Amino acid sequence: MDELKQHIISGFQKGNERAYASIIRDLRPVLIRQAFEIVQSEQEAEEIVSDAFVQIWHKREGFNNGGAIYTYLRRSVHNSCFKKLEKRGEEIKLKATLQEMLTEERIRIDLQTELVDAQLIADVMEFIETLPIRKKKIIKLLLSNKSEQEVAEELGITIRSVYNRKYEVVESLKMHFKKEPTVIALLIYCISKSNIIN
Repeated sequence: MDELKQHIISGFQKGNERAYASIIRDLRPVLIRQAFEIVQSEQEAEEIVSDAFVQIWHKREGFNNGGAIYTYLRRSVHNSCFKKLEKRGEEIKLKATLQEMLTEERIRIDLQTELVDAQLIADVMEFIETLPIRKKKIIKLLLSNKSEQEVAEELGITIRSVYNRKYEVVESLKMHFKKEPTVIALLIYCISKSNIIN
């Protein structure tokens, strides 16, 4: 490594932000390409690489040469990319499970009718009010005809978190109304097709 580069590494170790910026400028493009080749998403590639640079900043005192930094970044990006793909798979499985549950429950009610028993509506809304604050917020947003993606963006959480909370609500509902399957079916239907509640 030439003198200038070693000077940058020394500055980086000491917390020099200009040296840090120089490292980012030099290594970011190749790391973005590496990440994109795996996740096939520019936004996710950017996030993964940004996180990797944050990690080396916190560990900066342990790097004494550019090769060590580059190796660490490459490994970090590689691992994060495959964790991202794994999470995608979990989200797909969770969504499929929810959809299967919805399909099973919908057969218990007539989806063509426009009349829904007022007491059932009251039971549903009362149940929602007993939920923990975050779950209640998510479900109410879903009931206001927002998509899972819109809910995630509004609350600043991942879409996976929305699916998880939605799933947990269904499970809680089954326990709470285990002797009233019609109410279970109604709320699951409402979460999926929220237009029956204004």
